[in-house]
Amino acid sequence: LVFDAVYYANHNPDVVKALGTDYSKLLNHFLTFGIKEGRQACPTFSIVVYKNKNADLQKAFGTDLIKYIDHYITIGHNENRIHV
Repeated sequence: LVFDAVYYANHNPDVVKALGTDYSKLLNHFLTFGIKEGRQACPTFSIVVYKNKNADLQKAFGTDLIKYIDHYITIGHNENRIHV
């Protein structure tokens, strides 16, 4: 729901130049750096939009972006929350 390696590679040539196109390396980059840098990892989910459009989550999660992703995967997607 939140990561597409092909999309991430196509939209982040700097990452591909440094790491190649290996799925695991791209996912690790996204989780370690990309989220904090505001990179989008698939066309159907934006962590920036999800955070900014869900004030209740901002109060609960603050700046912990992994919690927003976890929430979207486990709850938010089924609630049809704004995410892109």
